[in-house]
Amino acid sequence: MQALEPHISEQIMKLHHTKHHQTYVNGLNAAEEAYSKSTSMKEKIALQPALKFNGGGMSDHGGFR
Repeated sequence: MQALEPHISEQIMKLHHTKHHQTYVNGLNAAEEAYSKSTSMKEKIALQPALKFNGGGMSDHGGFR
């Protein structure tokens, strides 16, 4: 995280990854769990926006490596 200093401080990067990025991780995990437990196609379709939003947020932050 220090590679970006002095332009972006280590403190800001830690905050970004522990708060902002973690929100996407938590949201995706919750959506995936709900999806796997859902019993109807209607429920699965209703969860697609949460999967896309949180999965996209993780992807934007390099969460899928």
